[in-house]
Amino acid sequence: MAKRKDNLYDEERPQKKKKRKKTGMDPVSRVILVISVIVFIGSGGYLLYKYFGEPLLEQMELASYKSDYQSEQPSPAEDGVWSNDEETEEEERLEDGTLASFKDIRALNGDVVGWITIPNTLIDYPVVQTKNNVYYLGHNINKESNGSGCPFLDYRNDVKPGSGTRNLIIYGHHRRNGTMFAQLKKYNDVDFYKENPVIRFDTIYERSEWIIFSNFRATTTWATGTP
Repeated sequence: MAKRKDNLYDEERPQKKKKRKKTGMDPVSRVILVISVIVFIGSGGYLLYKYFGEPLLEQMELASYKSDYQSEQPSPAEDGVWSNDEETEEEERLEDGTLASFKDIRALNGDVVGWITIPNTLIDYPVVQTKNNVYYLGHNINKESNGSGCPFLDYRNDVKPGSGTRNLIIYGHHRRNGTMFAQLKKYNDVDFYKENPVIRFDTIYERSEWIIFSNFRATTTWATGTP
C-alpha cells in the first residue's frame, strides 16, 4: 500500500514575490534632478563670478585710472624703497589744491582721497572716504553694491594739509581670493617685512611714503562701539 505524502510543509512555505521590472526614474524624480543640477551649476557660476570674475572686472576698470595716476608717481619700489634720487618738477595742481593726477578718478568718484600701494602685494587701490565707516564695506569705487567693498579712510580723519590729523586709519576687507587687504598677512613673515618696510599712501594733496613700525591683529565687533 502506497504511503501518502504530507504536503503540509509545502503549503506553508512562503511564496517568492514576483520582481517588478524597473522602467527607470519616475517623472517627478527626473524633474527634481534637473532642477538640482541647474541650481548647482548656477550657484557654482555665481561663486566663481563673485570670487574671481568680479574682482578681475574691477581691476580692468581701474587700469586706465591707475595709469593716469601712476604717470606722475616716482619709480616703482625696489627692495621696499621708492626711488626719489632724481629731482622732479612740482606736480600740476588743480584750483582746489589737489593733485591733477587724481582728476580723472575723482571725476568717477568724488569720495576718492588717496591711493595706497604696497610693494610685492596686490594692494594697489584708490582710497575713498565718506561720512561713515559702513557704506564702503559693501560698495565699490563705482558706488555699486559689492561684497569686496573698497579701501576707505576713517570718516574722522582729514587729509588736508594743516588739518592736525596725526593718525590715518584705512579699512579694507580680507578677501579669500587674495584681493583688497588680504595680503597684509604677508607681514607676519619677518623676512617679508625686512624686504618691504615702506609703503606708499598718496593723498589727493601730497605724495608720501610710510614706514611700518608695528604689525598686529585685532578683532572688532559692534559691541565695542561704532568702528
